[in-house]
Amino acid sequence: MSQKSTGELRNELQEAPSLDVYIRENEGEFLHKEFSQYLVECLAQRGLRKSEVIRRSGLSEVYAYQILAGKKRAERDKLICLCLGGGLCADECDRVLRLAGRGKLYPRDRRDAILLYCLDKGLGVAEADDLLYEAGEPTLLS
Repeated sequence: MSQKSTGELRNELQEAPSLDVYIRENEGEFLHKEFSQYLVECLAQRGLRKSEVIRRSGLSEVYAYQILAGKKRAERDKLICLCLGGGLCADECDRVLRLAGRGKLYPRDRRDAILLYCLDKGLGVAEADDLLYEAGEPTLLS
């Protein structure tokens, strides 16, 4: 079963005979997971240990474990560090950010475009910070 696009869902909502019908027909499309649960699932699918991802993320070990356990509401950049450290793609990172209420990466924003490039190319946090620094943008681990 493929996921419907946001546009498709919006059109269905506008055309639905009632809210109840829309919700019943699209129950599987709603976001029900916590960002931490989704992030941990992505890491597990890659066979990665949390400790390795945390090391690659450059974050404090205690803080990163609290994020992954859902005990801390992480800043956007910290979540991006974990996504880069876990080798997530841009779409997966966007979903983590969206589930955390942190706003997805926007390709019209210069800094976000650099981060999207890094995610698409499988670069790590150090490489991302180098590119951000070279472009005169704030780094992730500043």
